Amino acid sequence: MVRPTATPVAWASLVRCSAPLLVIVPPPAPESMPTVVAPAVTLASLRAVPETSPSASTSMPTLNSAPTLTATAAYWVRVSNGCGSADSSTATVTVIQRPVISSFTAVPSSILAGQSTTLSWDVAGATSLSINQGIGDVTGASQRVVSPSTTTGYTLTATNLSGSVTASAEVTVCTFSCDAVVPLRGTAGLAVPFAGAGTVGGGCTVPVTYDWNFGDGSAHGTTSSPTHTYSSPNTYTWTLTVNAGGALCTKGGSITIVNPPVLSLIKKVAPPFRIVATGSNLQNGIRVTINGAPWSNVLWKTPGKIKIQGGAALKSAAPKGVPVTLKFVNPDGGEVTTIWSY
Repeated sequence: MVRPTATPVAWASLVRCSAPLLVIVPPPAPESMPTVVAPAVTLASLRAVPETSPSASTSMPTLNSAPTLTATAAYWVRVSNGCGSADSSTATVTVIQRPVISSFTAVPSSILAGQSTTLSWDVAGATSLSINQGIGDVTGASQRVVSPSTTTGYTLTATNLSGSVTASAEVTVCTFSCDAVVPLRGTAGLAVPFAGAGTVGGGCTVPVTYDWNFGDGSAHGTTSSPTHTYSSPNTYTWTLTVNAGGALCTKGGSITIVNPPVLSLIKKVAPPFRIVATGSNLQNGIRVTINGAPWSNVLWKTPGKIKIQGGAALKSAAPKGVPVTLKFVNPDGGEVTTIWSY
């Protein structure tokens, strides 16, 4: 039996080359390069170039160097195998910029308790906006009115697919108080002192104005501490309103105006040395001062007459030819002052 002769086979001629496989995988983040995988081709041997310059592939960085992108761009990739087959494709990497907050302000930045301020902002490239301190979502708006009771910091957060950015604004809430000091009694025809004060704390600088209503239908006082003269006895209700940048503080009370003692004649009598005052409305218990010093030795005779006694001591307090200031104050607060000499 004749065995057929086997024809030698060149194994190398049986090798078949397949076309390279090019796969472009979308990047996990906008800043990443696309990933390319091909048979028998290493990433280190690939080159990525802008789509408009495929011939410059040998001068571009390798794909796995992950260049940082700042703008949307298309990339061209070419792969080949040992049989001379080649394939190429492009991939566009879209870069999404983070939002830009141009401004975030509170106007006014300082307020008094109970007042309001406006938060305003200018933002580009955001898909959502929010503010803390319980305000929440403000997407689509450009301002919000707030009325914090204490100094408060606000944070604006702008977000899109690329991430979030923030900006802050603070609102200072200042304290405001007022006070008034007014005597309980006054004398008809004499000036009565009124004292008021408005105090703003916490760093706020606001104008402070005063309005005094004296309760007798007269013109109002506009200074912090005016004086006012009531023309007739009565009990009057007064009110102080202090305005600090639009915030109001009010104090009030009453004052009783009485008639003063009336002096028609003052003379010295001796011996012993005495001063006799006559007139009207000289009440029992009337007090006398000489040059501002109380004089206790006063004898009340009638509503029309009193005697100031003291002998030599009184004569020393009111020497001959020297004017002295005598002040008479009734128990109800009515008073009169005169300058006398002999």
